[in-house]
Amino acid sequence: MAERLASSGSLATIGTPILKLVQLDDIEVSTSLREPESETLEKSKEIWFTFFKQRYPLTLRRILPVIESRTRTRETRLLFSRQNAPVGAAGRVQWQGESLQLPAGYLVRRNEQLGVFLVDGDKARFHPVAGAVEGQPAVIALPAETLLIVEGRQRLGDGDEISVQAQRNTKDTPSGTTE
Repeated sequence: MAERLASSGSLATIGTPILKLVQLDDIEVSTSLREPESETLEKSKEIWFTFFKQRYPLTLRRILPVIESRTRTRETRLLFSRQNAPVGAAGRVQWQGESLQLPAGYLVRRNEQLGVFLVDGDKARFHPVAGAVEGQPAVIALPAETLLIVEGRQRLGDGDEISVQAQRNTKDTPSGTTE
């Protein structure tokens, strides 16, 4: 999409778009990603664009080799592999990376280390996450059956007593909570 703005001496007032071009085929999705995100996107097998709860599969066209100095991001361009989302749609680009990542909000800091609290019987155990960076998702390697403490994790200490309550979420799997 491109707009041509009017200039001085034109029949339209200054700043009024007088021409708008819209391409309806070969639509691209453009997003700006930090370097670690670019690397995981490049290696991913599944990429999609989510708009109004609908997923549109994407394929990577190009990660531009220029880092924007102000935001330290790289522009990434993707193509719809099947059905296109509406032109101009603002949504979210998501992908499935090779490694499991934990959202940054689950990390807590204890003794100058970032980590998570795990359920160990009736105790909370602090599990440091190597390489975790504050405010960024962390790569974590834990067995799938590991129970992560979500509720009340900010006030927990290593070895605190907890009680686990089975709670149904959208996938009908139990999740650990603290009281």
